[in-house]
Amino acid sequence: MTGSITPMKSLKAPSDISGLTSATDVFFALGVFNAERANADRLAGLDSDWNGAADLSFRLKTPLILFHNLSRFGLLDRVTLERRKRWEAWRDKALKLNLYWTHRFLEISGWLRDEGIRAVPLKGLSLANGTYLSEALRASSDLDIWIAPKDARRAAEILKRKGCHIKAPTIRGVFVNHGQEFSALSPEGADVDVHFRLFSWYAERIVFGFDSSDFFSRVVETEWNGSKLWRMSFEDEFHYALMSYLGSGQRSFRYVLDADALLRTHRHAWDDAALKARLASGPLATDFAKILAFLRDRLRNPHACGLLGAADAGASDVERRLFAFRPEPDARTGQRLLFGFVRSFFDKIRLVVLFARWQAFKRFGWHRSFFLRHNNPEDIPWEAI
Repeated sequence: MTGSITPMKSLKAPSDISGLTSATDVFFALGVFNAERANADRLAGLDSDWNGAADLSFRLKTPLILFHNLSRFGLLDRVTLERRKRWEAWRDKALKLNLYWTHRFLEISGWLRDEGIRAVPLKGLSLANGTYLSEALRASSDLDIWIAPKDARRAAEILKRKGCHIKAPTIRGVFVNHGQEFSALSPEGADVDVHFRLFSWYAERIVFGFDSSDFFSRVVETEWNGSKLWRMSFEDEFHYALMSYLGSGQRSFRYVLDADALLRTHRHAWDDAALKARLASGPLATDFAKILAFLRDRLRNPHACGLLGAADAGASDVERRLFAFRPEPDARTGQRLLFGFVRSFFDKIRLVVLFARWQAFKRFGWHRSFFLRHNNPEDIPWEAI
């Protein structure tokens, strides 16, 4: 089975990152949404490593906010022309793609809405329009749409009627992606991922300790570009960003910046007590606390303290990962790393048995009914759609 979740304690910091200290100070202060002018003025009066901060943002694939703030505070001339041109290329590409994905989403969500299916935008498109309020501040490489599991088959049939090619890789009729999504290729060649869970069923159950159907039950109706649609509640979107960072193996730092932006922008509009209780009671409470401490201590987010409460943690684990660049693990390595997040010995045994059953199914077809029940949203011959 696939999975690339890395335990937070598994990476070690390089022996010497002292040469990056000034660069990280700039990046942490100005690489966040709605950065404060006081921080910009403070750094402008110092011998700060502006080019190093820009390079770090490119390595972490998060240059859009940093350069936007440099432009906003009149500090673009602190970085080289070559880096400014590279940022402009990133910005123009993000703007073009997000405008395209917005058009596609409104079209596809309209098809689904006409058939009584609620479609919720996920990740980059949702954040660009609902939090950053700019298509030029959050890049999206594809379109992610979230629907209820019970609507998965009808959604696939609707998209096929509209000329989309449905891509649902199966082995003996069983989803390979473990009950999370199917993909569609639009007539124009656009990739659309239709999620019916936020993560694989076993990661939700054993690692994260939540059910994405609970999140879906809390989606709210809103208006976007003159059209009625649904969106994830802001507190759930914040929780989802934290889990997405952990689920990426701590390689996608943009999810940390997304969580920071959500916290700065929407905390006044969500149920703080309920979110705090969910973060503190789940199996990843300690890992969430470390990310919140990083938001508080290094990104200077004043709202993180309220969610940390009495719990406290150091931010060093998150910060070390900024300097520990490794190749993406293969599927089997990802399975091994998954164990780092599982706290109980019993759950570790459950995962060992689960992975063994999956290998037996792939090789011999054993346990097919089990994986049909869990991996597929319904017992559907998806290859026929």
